Amino acid sequence: MERNRFEAQGFVVLICCDSNFFELAQVFERNLLSVQGYHPVIGDLGLTETQRAAISSELIDLRSDGSFREFSEAGYILATHKPAAIREVIRRFGLPCLALDADMLLTARLQPDEFGSADIAVTPRMRRREKRFEDHRNGYLNSGFFYAAATPEADAFLVEWQRRCEAGDKSDQLILSEMTQDWKGDPLGACISRGGLSLVKLPPWIYNDTRHYRGKVVHFKALGRRGKNRLKWERIARRMQRAPRLYGALLALLRRLAQPFPR
Repeated sequence: MERNRFEAQGFVVLICCDSNFFELAQVFERNLLSVQGYHPVIGDLGLTETQRAAISSELIDLRSDGSFREFSEAGYILATHKPAAIREVIRRFGLPCLALDADMLLTARLQPDEFGSADIAVTPRMRRREKRFEDHRNGYLNSGFFYAAATPEADAFLVEWQRRCEAGDKSDQLILSEMTQDWKGDPLGACISRGGLSLVKLPPWIYNDTRHYRGKVVHFKALGRRGKNRLKWERIARRMQRAPRLYGALLALLRRLAQPFPR
């Protein structure tokens, strides 16, 4: 049943979690079902048997030695499991994969045409001016939102991303930023091809909103590790569960009001 819904939607949504992120995964399941109409695929990085039985989504076994939880020398979590998980979803379903962090929530339905014809879609980081130095420490992108089409070009990119993740102690985000450095200065929303790979950078305030006020995809960074944004996460999750259309329409209005008026 879910496979038919994936095909109708045009892409599969993936999140990954271990036992520490189980609560987030359950909330994300309900959120995606209410907004997109289907469950995500969940990459199992170490759920307990009881937790697996409580999950409604299809599970992909990614259980490892736990190295994905380790931190780089710069102090950022490695999260090096992601490219392999995305490749497995595309292999299994033959559809594009939108990989999101489990500490995200959707406030509006996403459509395939929002990714255009790109092989890869990414989002730059939303950062305050005083934190721009972090571009040099953990990259200019936020890898919490990553889209890969079911194309040979996207697969080749994922293979190289996976190889680099397995080879060193850099985070998946820093490696992703290094691999897309040639696109860093390109305008948002422009699908540009280089070396046979087409890539689009999407506006983070819509697709990876860490400020929590108008994005289609809202990101509560470090929620599972430090819990700084837990109250905001709980509040928006409740609103999207109780009145998804009303709250989604409010945020859509805020997005429109934030756009410059035509002259």
